[in-house]
Amino acid sequence: RTQRASAKGHNLPGNGEMEDYKADMLEQIRISTEAKGDRNQRQSILEQFQQRQKQLLNEKEYVKDQIHTHNIHIEVLFKQQQELVSEQQKLEKLLLELENQKNKLYTQTQQLSMKQKQIEQQLSQKRSRFAILSDMEKEHEG
Repeated sequence: RTQRASAKGHNLPGNGEMEDYKADMLEQIRISTEAKGDRNQRQSILEQFQQRQKQLLNEKEYVKDQIHTHNIHIEVLFKQQQELVSEQQKLEKLLLELENQKNKLYTQTQQLSMKQKQIEQQLSQKRSRFAILSDMEKEHEG
């Protein structure tokens, strides 16, 4: 445009050309402003995504630590469970042994009780015989 104006001998562009120039400049400013706005908006969205990504990474680390802690806790509980099961088995075995001993002692007590009754009967019979013999001896002496 400037070359055409110079070719005609004018130093200033024509009125219509000036309006076109202004309109072009305003359009360029509008496009530039929109581009800056779009860029700022995209930058803001990108920053939000980056913040969210950082937050998620922190949460992931926290959850990973929690899982590790829980896994250790599970291992400890599993070992304790195994120890308790082993202890329970030992106690059940001991209980069975004690039950067997109790039954054996009960049988022995029954046998001793029967023996005691037999001995008491024998003693009673012997006392009776002794008393009869003593009486007979006193009668024979007297």
